[in-house]
Amino acid sequence: MAYQIITSLSFQEAIPSHGKEKENDCPDCFTLRVRNDGGVCFVTARAQSETIRAASLIDLTSFHEKTKEMTTRIASCRAVAMTGSSPPSLQTQRTNPDSVAFVNVSSTCIRNSSLSALLKVICMFLFPCMVMAQYREVTDMAGRRVGIPEKVDRVFTDRFLSLVAFALDPAMTCNATFRVSEAGRKYISEMYYVNKPLTENNEEELLKLRPDVILLSFQDEASREAAGRMQAKLRIPVLLVKFGITDYRDAYGFLGQTLGRQATAGRIIDFLDKYLLPLHEQTGKIPAGKRPSVYYAEGSRGLNTEAAGSLHSQVIDYLHARNVATVTTGSIHGMAAVTAEQVLMWNPDVIIVWSGFPSGAGLPQEAKKEKSTREHILTDPVWQQTGAVANKQVYQVPSQPFGWIDRPPSVNCVPGVLWLAHRLFPEICTFDLNTALKECFRLFYHVEITDQDIKYLLENECR
Repeated sequence: MAYQIITSLSFQEAIPSHGKEKENDCPDCFTLRVRNDGGVCFVTARAQSETIRAASLIDLTSFHEKTKEMTTRIASCRAVAMTGSSPPSLQTQRTNPDSVAFVNVSSTCIRNSSLSALLKVICMFLFPCMVMAQYREVTDMAGRRVGIPEKVDRVFTDRFLSLVAFALDPAMTCNATFRVSEAGRKYISEMYYVNKPLTENNEEELLKLRPDVILLSFQDEASREAAGRMQAKLRIPVLLVKFGITDYRDAYGFLGQTLGRQATAGRIIDFLDKYLLPLHEQTGKIPAGKRPSVYYAEGSRGLNTEAAGSLHSQVIDYLHARNVATVTTGSIHGMAAVTAEQVLMWNPDVIIVWSGFPSGAGLPQEAKKEKSTREHILTDPVWQQTGAVANKQVYQVPSQPFGWIDRPPSVNCVPGVLWLAHRLFPEICTFDLNTALKECFRLFYHVEITDQDIKYLLENECR
């Protein structure tokens, strides 16, 4: 069998790239660029007019820890013909991790002289654990450049992005982050929870699932650092995605393009443009003094709440209602404690009552023994002094398949925006709520619901 042999292949030390590089006159001379970005190796080889790009997830820290970009010249390439039964072995030599490695190939054989084949051989020398795959570079919503596979089939998510990714493609998500109650299973496709482990923080379980990409919620700079550490450790691309209601449109635009789900993302964006964005714009034009004041009652007696700006109050914020709670937001879990005297002083026009913790997490033990939060507010003499109770403006947040206001603060908030807008601003809600909810559940939960289903979902609402 005939082989083409590269007889004197060597890597020179890295030199900085400044503008367009001068082409080498030798047709057998190649330019190889290797860039390490968060544990992803990008390899670009160029010979005259032909360019090949490849990438792989590898740990380059032992190879060139400090070098982020380098350009090396493959010099003294000489091709000769040979006939043999098998290619000779490869020999490599590594230098210290702070410099570019030298690779010497005394008699490397490849099956043909194409740049693609040469690149594969080169990459095998440098990174023997590397599995060649087609990668591309994207910029996530935190501004990080990340290499991801050309085709993404499986994603692993944290809790805030679980439902976001599920809406985009139920078959794509390989884990679930919340249990679905028996009552709620009618209102979300079983593809969310069947044959998918309930996990988000277990790295061992994550590796077993072999996702192509990990999606993490972008909250702050700490998120950026955590994503970098996870990517370097697990050697799986990590994308940071914004997840607030005001970010949904951009998030789905980014995910649709990045993960190759443009059609579904487009339908979701059309829904947001049709329903949510007009509500946000119209309520923002209402004078502040004419917007209803709202108290979000959480906890078994309603004496926990969320301040404006909290992840858990974003539906109220999105509709520009006046959140009366002037408390410290506290942890990411929310539920700031308040007193009955504070609630009386705030005297809200409307009280919305939480739907409890996510399904499966369970309510506090005392809540199971006593009245529900809604029942307590409606019957307690202190609460009855508020204008909301007196005027029968106490609304129970729907809870299936997840809470419509928060718990979790994800796209389960979308039906909450539609529902709360109809309660707070009926004069500007020109759309039919049932029609909007049917479309919403179809897009985000991948189920068809009926008018009877909607009646059941809202039947616990109390005014």
